[in-house]
Amino acid sequence: GERGRAFHPLDGLFLLFCVWLFGTIPFAHDPREALDQWAMMGTWVVMYFLVSHLVVTPRRMVLFWAALMVVFLKMSQHGALTWIGRGLSFAPWGVTGSPVWFQNSGEFAMGMVIFIAMSWCALVAIRPYVSRRFFWIGMALLPTTALMSVLASSSRGGQLAALVVLAVLVSGSRLRFRAVAIAAVVLAIGWQLLPPEQKARFSVM
Repeated sequence: GERGRAFHPLDGLFLLFCVWLFGTIPFAHDPREALDQWAMMGTWVVMYFLVSHLVVTPRRMVLFWAALMVVFLKMSQHGALTWIGRGLSFAPWGVTGSPVWFQNSGEFAMGMVIFIAMSWCALVAIRPYVSRRFFWIGMALLPTTALMSVLASSSRGGQLAALVVLAVLVSGSRLRFRAVAIAAVVLAIGWQLLPPEQKARFSVM
């Protein structure tokens, strides 16, 4: 029974972008293939307006955030288990997530980088209200599996983005020395786990 938010100028810019995008279909290299893919952008339009017009109260935001975290956790566990299953070895295709939006390993890695930041901040926020055991289990299940998925993705962009997120999280910590020490340990372990083929790709870059 709660009213949604009013129409925002950004909504108009988003619709303008969609019109521009659909207007490029006749000029595509393969217009028929471009037309066949219109539903992908159409889904984004529906998602945008559903989320931005329904998630308008703190309670709805918490519910939406919790649902999003569960979805990302499922994908991060899949990525981590896939990497473990192949012996932490390198694969040119990396690992992938759900179809369409996260089927490309680079996009999957970027999604996992966002999940690292979201889950880390959420766990730090609830730490005063939960037991120490719950907190560390959460750390093991959420940002750790996401970081493993990023390492398994073979995406250099995703891995560099994870470094940036780690630096931002450390810089925002009140316990700066401890945060730097933990980040150093995480970086050392991550570098040791990174397959030699991926290290070589960084050298070439």
